[in-house]
Parts: sequence; structure tokens; C-alpha cells
Amino acid sequence: MMARRAWEASVLICGVAAALLLAAWPTAPAAQTVNFTIAFAADPVSLYPPKTGGIIERLAHLQMFDGLVHREPSGKLVGRLAERWAKVDDTTWRFHLRRGIAFHNGEPLNAQAVKVSLDILRDPKSVPASRFRSYKEVRVVDDATVEIVTSEPDPFVPNNLADFGWILPPRYLQDRGEEGFAARPVGTGPYRFKEAMRGDRIVWEANDRYFLGRTKIRTVIWRTIPEASTRVAALLAGEVDLVWEVPPTMVDQVKANANLEVKNYPSPRSVYIGINAWAAGAPPALKDPRVRQALNYAVNRQAMITGLLRGFAQLIGQPLPTSAYVGFNPHIKPFPYDPEQARRLLVAAGAQNLALNLQFAPRWLTREQAEAVAADLGRVGVRVTLQQQLTETFLRELVGYRISNLYSLSIQGNQVIDGTEIYNIAVASWGSFNWNKYRNEQVDALLRKAGTSFDVKVRDSLMRQVAQLTHDDPPWIYMWNNHSIWGVRKNVGWTPRVDDLVSVFDDVRL
Repeated sequence: MMARRAWEASVLICGVAAALLLAAWPTAPAAQTVNFTIAFAADPVSLYPPKTGGIIERLAHLQMFDGLVHREPSGKLVGRLAERWAKVDDTTWRFHLRRGIAFHNGEPLNAQAVKVSLDILRDPKSVPASRFRSYKEVRVVDDATVEIVTSEPDPFVPNNLADFGWILPPRYLQDRGEEGFAARPVGTGPYRFKEAMRGDRIVWEANDRYFLGRTKIRTVIWRTIPEASTRVAALLAGEVDLVWEVPPTMVDQVKANANLEVKNYPSPRSVYIGINAWAAGAPPALKDPRVRQALNYAVNRQAMITGLLRGFAQLIGQPLPTSAYVGFNPHIKPFPYDPEQARRLLVAAGAQNLALNLQFAPRWLTREQAEAVAADLGRVGVRVTLQQQLTETFLRELVGYRISNLYSLSIQGNQVIDGTEIYNIAVASWGSFNWNKYRNEQVDALLRKAGTSFDVKVRDSLMRQVAQLTHDDPPWIYMWNNHSIWGVRKNVGWTPRVDDLVSVFDDVRL
């Protein structure tokens, strides 16, 4: 027994000595997976680009797809899949592709893939089709050269391709179909799709064969957290690195955390309440411009900015949100709060007993804001029933044109170009995002002229006229130009872009 105990003691001593020796011995560092996690308020409607075109979807698409052209954070256009391009004449643009690029599934990128992708995007069934309205033909010149022929001069061909004209693998798309592609998307981008769980997350993994180089951030995780306070709580707890749309009421809470900072600036967006006057079954009175003006006079938006938004917004009175846009008309003042004028206009139009529904999702209009709008309209005799929806439900009904008399939304363009982008997609009768089917023949005529002119001064003059027309004949209740408010960890090297997108590969350093 004594011999056995001595043996056990010697084994124990040897084990401790070995452990101490191993602890002192230098070891190779364990392989690390560098993750970057962003939290957003909603899932993308679809990961198949022709099915959608909103900012949430573009944020997702930008991680895994490439276009011919890319926009840098400053707004400058640079080649992506195209190494260069040139205007051949007023209606022809030629793009020269980079060689040796493959999609994530190994399918080669070539001119035919570009043609197939752009033909799908410009098809009238495509949600963003109005961006490519002028395209008459996409022509394959050779395996690495494509020409876009337009039906009229279009100075915005490169701009509309930037981070919107995503190029897709045609054979894979044909084999999988639209739904199959949306379930497992394939692009050429810096990150490859790994998995998605609706209502929870999307995960992308680094594409180590990316033609612009290998990224140090190995995994990008999209967290879907609809409730704003929960998103901020995840940031405070260190569960996410970047959060978009921090509520103004929570800015101070984020600033108080030593590991976090807040970045905010006037966004490129106009927040508005669409007036669905042109849909079948809409109250006829809504077609009268006086009624739509009355709705603008009736809402005390400045009080909402001061109180509910803590000053993180500016009033607007035209579709373009800021003076950064060419075409912004500085002589137009936002509608003042004037309930007496609203009542006079409603009486003059014979519309004293309007009853309307306001369909909204908290991402664009919070419950408090919607209740304030309803209360203000009620004071001038317009009865409003609130219809709150989840963002995903709201967007599905919007894309299907199943929207109420009033609906909350925002629209944005790119501030480094001009307002034709916003006008053409959201106000012109042909606009893919003209959800309320607004139509003004004078507006359309001016926008046709503006959209075909290469002269910036001419476009500016024409769009200032459009701004006045859409103020006097408003398609919307103009709300505000809100601030983009981001919460971000201080160890993240990142500067917000002028278009509110986040390209992890281009923009983020840890």
C-alpha cells in the first residue's frame, strides 16, 4: 500500500512538472475567425435583386454581388467588374470587363452574363426597372466588352449601374429559378452567402478568390432586430459592432458607453407620408390638390422634430431632401403648420368629412409619430385609422400595390449627383417606386427633358420647376429629412457613406 501511494505521488509530481513546462513553452496562436456583425431593423424582402430595390436590400446585396460600377464612400464612381467605360456617342456606352473573374460557383463572368443580368433588371417586371428605363439594347461586342444602347441620351447610365446593376450567373439562375436563387444567392462579390434564417440573421463568409484581394474580416453577420431598443441593447452588450437607425431618444445612452460612439449626419432621404389618391377605390377628394395641400398644412411636423426626434431632422417641402442635390429649389419653403388654412382648403374642396387609413411601419414612422399625425389631422376634421405593420409585411404589400390611403415611407438618391434619381424613381409616372401612381403631365415633361440633358445647369433649372410643381400639387405629406444615426464600436474604423450603404469589404477596418 505504501509503495502504491509513493508511485501515485511521483506520477502527480511529474504531471504538475509537465504542465508547468508546457505552460512556459511558446505555442503557435490559435486560428482566429474575425467576425463583423451589423444590426438592422428588418430582413431584406428578397436576396434576388430584380425583386426589390430598397436600401435594406441593397445593404445585403452589396456584400455578395458586384456591378460594373461601384460607388466609393465619397460618392466617386469607380470600376468594379468593368475596368473602364466610355461614352461612344449620346446613346451608346461601352464597358470593358475585367478578365479572369468567376462567380462563387465557378461560373465565368463574361459579357453574356452582363447582358442576361441587365436584361432581367430592365424588364418591366423588375422592381428597379425604372432606373434602366432608357435601355434599348444590351449588346455583346466580344467576351469582355458590352455596349448599352439607350433610346435617348442618358447621362446617368454609369450612376444607375453603381451598386444597383448587380451581375448574376446566368446558368445558375436558369437552373435554380428565382426562388431557388433567392434561397442560395451567388455573385462575384467579396463575401459568399453561407446561410439565412428569416427574422434572425444572414451569414456571409469571405471569398478568398475575390479579384480585389482577400479580406481580413472573415465573416459578416447581419442581425435582424426589429425593435430599436433591443438593437441598441445588443450594441451596448457587445453583441454587434454596428447599428443603424439608433433612435434619437437613445443617442445619449450610446454616447455614455466608453466603448461606443455615435455618428450622425443629414441623410440622403426624404421621409414622407404618401397620399394614395390615384388607386382604385380611393376617396375622389384626394385627387384635388387643395386637399393634399390641406393635409400638409394640418400636420405639426416641427413639433414632432423638436419633441419626438430631438432635433435630428429638418423640414422638407419638396421631394429632394437637401440642398446637396442638383435641382433642389431653395426658394420653396416647407408647408407651415396652419390648421386654419387646412380647414379652409378642405371646405373649398368639399372634403370636410374625410376618413382615411394610415398604413405604417415603425422603421419610417413610429407609433408615437403616427398617433401625432392622426391627432393633427383629426383636429381639422379628417378621421384617421392607424394600421401598424411589421416592416416585412408592409414592404410586401407596398411592392404589391396593396397600400392604404396614406402610407409612411422614405426615398433617397445619391447626393453627389442630382435629383433626377429621386424624381425618376419616385415621382415620375413611370417610376418603379411611385407607389401611389402619382401623375402630373407637366412634371413628366420636365423630367423627360432633364433626364436626357448632359448639361448640369439645364437639369438644375428644369428640376427646380419640378420642385415647385410637386409642392403645389403634392404627391405626399412632406415630413422631414431625417438624420442617419449609427452606433458603432470605437475599435471599428468606418466612415459613413453618402448613400447610407455599408460595404464591409471597402469601408470597414478593425
